[in-house]
Amino acid sequence: MPQHTREQCKAMFHEADSNHCKGSVGCLYKMELVAYLKRKQMIKYPEEVEPIIKKFDKSGNGKIEFDEFVGIVNELFP
Repeated sequence: MPQHTREQCKAMFHEADSNHCKGSVGCLYKMELVAYLKRKQMIKYPEEVEPIIKKFDKSGNGKIEFDEFVGIVNELFP
């Protein structure tokens, strides 16, 4: 499993965070994650993001924070 640097993950997160959620690092809403993963050709359909969110949303708030996003990146991206 590839491991991306924290800086690489920050750049990817910033690219995905289209509304720049409040907070020092931000968060991704479901549709932002869908749009980003579709752009990167990691998913084809919005429904495909549900199991990803369930697996990585450790806080259970329905949003993906940066540390949760790092897990997604390291699992899905080569």
